[in-house]
Amino acid sequence: MSDAPPGFTLRDYFAAHAPAEPQKWFSPVIHAAPIVPSPTSFPEGRHRDEAFALCYRMGDGKSTSWGPISDHMMDWFSDRVNALCELEVWKIEHEKQRQLQWPEAWADARIKARLNQPS
Repeated sequence: MSDAPPGFTLRDYFAAHAPAEPQKWFSPVIHAAPIVPSPTSFPEGRHRDEAFALCYRMGDGKSTSWGPISDHMMDWFSDRVNALCELEVWKIEHEKQRQLQWPEAWADARIKARLNQPS
């Protein structure tokens, strides 16, 4: 006679006994990380230099050492800042999903290993 409650499975047992820290082989199922526009996406020359300047030294937000910032460049920079914010939110969600999905992934791996053992 088992002390396990009705419906308690071997998978439940393995999940409950998963190591606290997910192992390196585990990757949670989650949508792809947002792509952050890079200054290297601009061709060589003034625009690329301006993009680097915006990324690493915004100053007053209206000009660089080359003069006024173009509307195109400000749109690019705004998209970059938004993507960086989205990336930070994604990183938090990724870590949450990593912790939530880990026990079941561990249990599935243990069951698979158990089924593949020679008799």
